Amino acid sequence: MKLLAIIFLIFSLKSFAQVNNEYAIDLVDEAELEKIISERSGKFLLINIWATWCIPCREEFPDLVLLKNNYKNKLDVIAISVDFKDEVNKKVIPFLSQTKVNFPVYLSDFSKDEELIKFFSSDWNGALPGTFIYDKAGKQIFQMEGKQSYESFSSYIKKL
Repeated sequence: MKLLAIIFLIFSLKSFAQVNNEYAIDLVDEAELEKIISERSGKFLLINIWATWCIPCREEFPDLVLLKNNYKNKLDVIAISVDFKDEVNKKVIPFLSQTKVNFPVYLSDFSKDEELIKFFSSDWNGALPGTFIYDKAGKQIFQMEGKQSYESFSSYIKKL
């Protein structure tokens, strides 16, 4: 019985429940994030750091969905939520369902916020939303802080 409880605990630490089988949120730590960035599929990668409590983040999300739709052959998009783990089912998944998110969303599993910030850039102060773009080889080539519009995202993507 204890073994089953331990197995369940380990599984629950890596993945969260789904609502209507639409969205699963996996945890992402530094090692997993490095793997995601390095294993490119011949596309650019946009990573958006956000939270449901961040109004500009929520306002920006529909533009990220549109960006993914319009540049799906050239750009991968992922988002990393910095919400608390106990808010995933109550806040994060309902928001993703409402906005019809069409890209992977992870929950930060960095032990400290400072580690997540440092991972992305020593120039980033952690302001949300934070957006980072990587080239096809996995090298970070651009970063944006604060809410962006579809037009600003698209303008930069077109330059690539």
